[in-house]
Amino acid sequence: MATPPSSQETYTEAWLPGHDGLKFYTRTYTASSARAVVLHCHGFAEYIARYEWAHGVYASRGITVFAFDQRGFGLTALDHKQKSKESKYGKTSWNDQFADIEWWLKYLKEQHPTLPVFLMGHSMGGALCLGFVTRSSPPPTEGSVKLVSGVVATSPLILLTHPPLRIARFLGMLASHVVPSLVIPAPVDPEVSTRMYDPGILTVSCT
Repeated sequence: MATPPSSQETYTEAWLPGHDGLKFYTRTYTASSARAVVLHCHGFAEYIARYEWAHGVYASRGITVFAFDQRGFGLTALDHKQKSKESKYGKTSWNDQFADIEWWLKYLKEQHPTLPVFLMGHSMGGALCLGFVTRSSPPPTEGSVKLVSGVVATSPLILLTHPPLRIARFLGMLASHVVPSLVIPAPVDPEVSTRMYDPGILTVSCT
């Protein structure tokens, strides 16, 4: 087991605008001699501070990590002083999330033009990362997938064990057009959620 780094010295915080101007809470864990960059996407109802220890370990091993609280989650949705006015907890969409990933990929390639950039996601974030590089329709825009050197998906949300009824999904889709800001509670039982992954399993080979 890796020795945890001192928490307050491992990352820098910033509020950065996304592709549509929405403000995102971000953290960057900078490696002293980086050999790769990871763009991390957290899971459903999560936030990036949950991964602080693991991302600090990655940085200590030469992997710079950029993480952001996704739209509708974490401080991006809940920090009343910093968040965008239109940002609301649970308010998100697949199209916006894919566009967000594309935006941050381009941002990281500008910041680190010589380093490979890997997509990494857990649960919902894992599904987003896998979907980003396999979807045939935009977003992402043409050519943006080439910015990705590889994908790491941990416990990706690919199929639901108990999916909602088709009629419920249809009614939900109709409701989204009438009241797009309506939030339907989807509680997550912490007793059955997946455990945090061990940062010791992440290895990146750059040739």
